[in-house]
Amino acid sequence: MLKILIFEGFDGVGKTTLAKKLSEKWGFNYIHFPLKGDPSFYPKETFLQEMYNEMMEKYLHWRMLTPLYIDQVKYVVVDRWALSTLLYNNPKGQMRSMLLDLLRPIPGTYFYYFLMSDDREETKIYIKNCHELLYEMLEKNKDLDWVYHRTIIHHLKKENPGNLLEVEKTVGLIWR
Repeated sequence: MLKILIFEGFDGVGKTTLAKKLSEKWGFNYIHFPLKGDPSFYPKETFLQEMYNEMMEKYLHWRMLTPLYIDQVKYVVVDRWALSTLLYNNPKGQMRSMLLDLLRPIPGTYFYYFLMSDDREETKIYIKNCHELLYEMLEKNKDLDWVYHRTIIHHLKKENPGNLLEVEKTVGLIWR
């Protein structure tokens, strides 16, 4: 079984700090998007397509890995994913549909979405929009066999010293 732990949230809420702590402590693979740097790395007219290509490459990699880990647990920690790209860039039409497909569940995989927030108004709006997109994705894929997949949405607050422990409990690393 492949467990993909995705940390999403507005800028400055502690995603990278927590994701790196978790990866270092447990020796998990760590991926930060975009891999090639900030949005200024891409020409503006091709930014979304380049981001999509980059994320699709990683998504297909997970699809290929999943059968290898059906009888064991493999963790991947992702610092930002398709939710952020959708929310920050607000694509329409085909690109929106393509990015929503990246949220599509992979059979044999658990997706844990850790939505991190603080008390800023823009953070609250971001989290609300995350929920809408996740529920849109779940509705779009309601025909899937959920026995082999789970999407778990969990909230964390910035600067909570118990966040690491809460993540570890949620994904089954520790049981107390």
